[in-house]
Amino acid sequence: MDPRLKAELTARDKWTRLLYIVAYTLMWQVAELVLALTVVLQFVWTLFTGSPNTGLRDLGDGIGRWLRQAAAYATWAGDERPWPFGNPWPAAQAPRDGDR
Repeated sequence: MDPRLKAELTARDKWTRLLYIVAYTLMWQVAELVLALTVVLQFVWTLFTGSPNTGLRDLGDGIGRWLRQAAAYATWAGDERPWPFGNPWPAAQAPRDGDR
């Protein structure tokens, strides 16, 4: 076997990354459910109060940002591991004028 190919196939960092990707894939599934529940709760909250709940809005924004980070890491678009194995939980951004 070509030594370069052997080195690529046995690189520990790639196999470690695969384990993280599997973990993030499982967490992605949970995040989808939490996001769906957040959407439903936000709709009901807004229906009854007339304005969105800031806590739910921030949670949804954080989940969306985490999903972006996890996708970037899994597809090699970024090398920084997202929460909980790397960066802290992504902070929500303040809503823009048209986002209320």
